[in-house]
Amino acid sequence: IILLYIFLSTILTIFIVGPENFNPIKENWLYKNDRAHDLIVWKYFYNDNWSFPLGLNKNFGLGVSNSLAFSTCPPLLAFIFKILKPVLPNNFNFFSILIFINIFLQVWFAYLIIFKLTNNKLFSFISSFLFILIPIFLYKFSYHLSLTAHWIILSYFYVVISEKELKKRKNS
Repeated sequence: IILLYIFLSTILTIFIVGPENFNPIKENWLYKNDRAHDLIVWKYFYNDNWSFPLGLNKNFGLGVSNSLAFSTCPPLLAFIFKILKPVLPNNFNFFSILIFINIFLQVWFAYLIIFKLTNNKLFSFISSFLFILIPIFLYKFSYHLSLTAHWIILSYFYVVISEKELKKRKNS
């Protein structure tokens, strides 16, 4: 089922960004809206030297250095890909990868939650797609890529449901 979700997440990512923009080297699709801000912050951080505190972006912020923490660029992926900079091309961006990850984890945690509650694999599989077809989720891909990480909320609910189930088993 994970392979099917990976395949479907890839298809939806290609649909959202376009087949030509699925490549992490293409960046012209990021020149609009708040995506352009994310790209600029990423480029400054990617091409700057490491500094302390981590995430400090000395060359970004009109002479007053700024940090990734105060931008909408996802810091975790920015750190990972900055570490990999020696093997990545100069025009690399991770935003199509971010979209794929967010779609995959959204549908995966939805499946896990629904399966925990119903114990029905087919119903969980079918209804998990409702979580990626939510209009606000799809709309945010046009503007705020970092605001599409709804899976973080779903992961919280999954942990809470799992803990309650564990407590029930202990008390039985």
